[in-house]
Amino acid sequence: MKIAILFHSKTGKTAGFSHYLGSELRALGHQAQAFSLETAEEPKWTARQVQLRDLPDLADFDLVVLGGPTWLGPSPVVTSFLAQAPGLAGKSVYPFVTHMVPPFLNGRRALKVLRALSRKKAARAHDGRAVWISFSPSSPKVKATAAAMAKEIAALPS
Repeated sequence: MKIAILFHSKTGKTAGFSHYLGSELRALGHQAQAFSLETAEEPKWTARQVQLRDLPDLADFDLVVLGGPTWLGPSPVVTSFLAQAPGLAGKSVYPFVTHMVPPFLNGRRALKVLRALSRKKAARAHDGRAVWISFSPSSPKVKATAAAMAKEIAALPS
């Protein structure tokens, strides 16, 4: 399966996790490519929408893994991608969020928002996962979470 991993990262934690996830997916025999969602200006955590630069072409990908940090909800960069991106209709989208607080505080709600926005673009939204990254994105627990998530994604129908 050809998988695009799109992420927004402000501190580097989500970027680190996204690259581990890509490595794990490639180790399972998939083609996985990570893309950082870049903005025209530094987004404020209170922003609703931001202008993105250089959106990747998703036409050749079977599955889109889309994630970012929670900022009292999903990252405005990720929600802006869902609003601005062409070519999501009919694609499978697997959302994820990273956070430093327990997932019941805002991780689950953020995933619900990302699934709903994906469906508005006529994508097939999967449940996704909230990933707790407390301090180090290179910790064994974070790497184990990336491996488990990769297996979960690999089992999805394309």
